[in-house]
Amino acid sequence: MKQFLTLAILLAFTACSTKQTTSNSNAPSIPPQTGQPNQPSPQQAAAPGALNVGEATGTMVNAGETVTLKYAYGGHAEMFDEEAVALLLTDIPLSPEALTKAFEKYGQLPEGVRGLEYKVGKGFWVRYHPGGFQISGTNPLKDYSVENGVVKGCDDDTTDFDGKVYKRSVSFVARLPEKKS
Repeated sequence: MKQFLTLAILLAFTACSTKQTTSNSNAPSIPPQTGQPNQPSPQQAAAPGALNVGEATGTMVNAGETVTLKYAYGGHAEMFDEEAVALLLTDIPLSPEALTKAFEKYGQLPEGVRGLEYKVGKGFWVRYHPGGFQISGTNPLKDYSVENGVVKGCDDDTTDFDGKVYKRSVSFVARLPEKKS
């Protein structure tokens, strides 16, 4: 009995003292496949304060296709004849040239880039890329702020349109460029 008790204490001590190591590679974690349809969980999007400038985390579902978003870019735009903040959340990084073109008045993301395009001002507008599904209305962003040239926030929404699911569960932190005179 004494040996069993010693063994049980030793196992309990070993289990409590095991340290889990973490990686500093900044690689996104990939959730295990569960046999359920690919749907992002609300836990996948970190709070915007946990991100570095230029980072996004979370997913979008674009007509049934789930895409992990990692990059956040900020810009200036016009919406309803007033100034607005423009945001691009993408699955792959954009070159400076592609970014300039994407933030033009009628700009578009380069072919092959998947993501969300936002304009936030007095109103709110978001477009899914590719495909062009769009939603507008009042600003549903959570923890949204623009301070010292940095815009951050969270967005979580699901829309079923014409039998297709569009969902976004993302957090972002992006630098706004200085306005050109």
